Amino acid sequence: MTISAVPITVNTGRECYAYANSGNHGTPTWTLVDFIQDVKISDSDDKTELKLRANRPFKTAVPTLTGWNVTLKVPNIKGDPLLSALRTAKQNKTAIDMIFLDGVVAPGAGLTSQGPRADWMVEKMDDDQDTGNAEMLDVSLVPAQTANVPAVFSVVGE
Repeated sequence: MTISAVPITVNTGRECYAYANSGNHGTPTWTLVDFIQDVKISDSDDKTELKLRANRPFKTAVPTLTGWNVTLKVPNIKGDPLLSALRTAKQNKTAIDMIFLDGVVAPGAGLTSQGPRADWMVEKMDDDQDTGNAEMLDVSLVPAQTANVPAVFSVVGE
């Protein structure tokens, strides 16, 4: 058996980017959001269970609706535009248009960046005031019901 060297091309979290839209949905103006940490993107499907005789003795599942949830930590930095936008969205029960990409919003030639884009509702904003650490807000986002349907955003560099 011959084992050849294989280049490692796995992203790390530091190579992922989050952007907030300061324009409108159709012609977005993406603003880099870099005062965040510990971003986790949950992508899960609801399912309908089938107990078909053809599959006996197994139950099978059919995916139905997709559920996205993004959690992240935001330091309480006075005047940070993202923190202000998140607080405003939470207090006013409005949404914030954001994308979470596995690369930059304008990748180089032949490269693709992709990730979830939605008008996000701030589901939760817990304030962690641990005396030994910076004050952090634990934020949970879910897609809001708006005129814009959540989608996987994909951009290919030219």
